[in-house]
Amino acid sequence: MFRDMAFYIFGTQLDTFVQYFIFELIILVVIGLILGFLTKKIWPVIVVIVGLNVIDVGILAQFNVSQGEGTFFGQLMLLLVAKFFPTFYEILLTVLLLRVDWMRKIFKLV
Repeated sequence: MFRDMAFYIFGTQLDTFVQYFIFELIILVVIGLILGFLTKKIWPVIVVIVGLNVIDVGILAQFNVSQGEGTFFGQLMLLLVAKFFPTFYEILLTVLLLRVDWMRKIFKLV
C-alpha cells in the first residue's frame, strides 16, 4: 500500500530504510495527528497506526507469495518483525506530538 504510493509519487521504489523510517513515518504521523485532533484521544490513533501497518504487511506478504517467494504465513511473520520498529516510532512520535503543551492548548486536547 505505502510502497505503491511511494512508487506513484516518486516514479521509483524507495530504499527500504527510507520507505519505513521516513516516508511511512511522515504519512502515518500526519494521519495519526489528524485523527488525534478529531477524536481527542490516544487509543484510536494507536489502533489506526497498528491497523494500517498490519494491512500493509498483509498486502506485501500476499504480493511476495504471488511472486513465488515462500509461504504467506512465513512472509507475514517476516514483514511483521521488519515493521515492528517503524511502527513503534510512528506511534511514539505521534503520541509525543499530541502531548506537546501548545498543541494541547490550540486543539483543546484532553
